[in-house]
Amino acid sequence: MVSQTEEKEENVDVERAVNLFKALSTFSKHNPKGVIGLIHEIAEGIVDVVTGNEELSKELAFSAGQLKLLSHLFWYHDDKSAVQHAIADPEILENVMDALAELAEAYNMLKTDGTSIGDIKSLIEKAVAILYEVVEFIVSSADCDP
Repeated sequence: MVSQTEEKEENVDVERAVNLFKALSTFSKHNPKGVIGLIHEIAEGIVDVVTGNEELSKELAFSAGQLKLLSHLFWYHDDKSAVQHAIADPEILENVMDALAELAEAYNMLKTDGTSIGDIKSLIEKAVAILYEVVEFIVSSADCDP
């Protein structure tokens, strides 16, 4: 049975998480480079852990490679208006925030002993799929008059 104190602490934690998510989303809408930088940092952390461990590398190299490619694509082009406008789009930003959460969870799981590699792979693949959708949105939104 959960005590009232534990329940109150849990409610405070949930409220904090929601407030952080809202604040980070609003910040990212006004500063898309910030969320791109955060995705890049977490992706680099994941890639470093994966490439530094032979067992993880065998299982996660392809997924980590896709993640690295996409994070570098955004990172090196974060000054382009097409990228900034895409990230600031409310629907895309919501998806990017989901990818960010998936990547952060994957990184945390990589740092925890006994975590299922399959679960980590699933989180990375979900984030990669979202980031590919963002690339597709950018390309389809580009103004390319001949």
